Amino acid sequence: MVALKVNLSKLKKYVSEQGGYEITEDGEEFELSFVPSFPEALEKSYSGIQPRVVMRGKLKRGDVTFVSIEIEDEKGTRKKDMNEAELTYRSWLDYIEENY
Repeated sequence: MVALKVNLSKLKKYVSEQGGYEITEDGEEFELSFVPSFPEALEKSYSGIQPRVVMRGKLKRGDVTFVSIEIEDEKGTRKKDMNEAELTYRSWLDYIEENY
């Protein structure tokens, strides 16, 4: 599995322009949380309540490498399989890397 990684300054620029994202940094620990608004995520919501995604990672040399992803919804909190997360979030992180 290829690591889910993105440049921190590019991610911060993306977040500042989009709104709805929260970033927390504590030393090398990093957390990004948001409620997805893209169509694929909206289709997967239950009873109209949108899940919150919490991506946790490590900061190293200006990059964030995500090591865990949790989904919080009305059913509770569950960890997302990182192989599945790769399929879900890779193109989004690549877009940020290429455009910001």
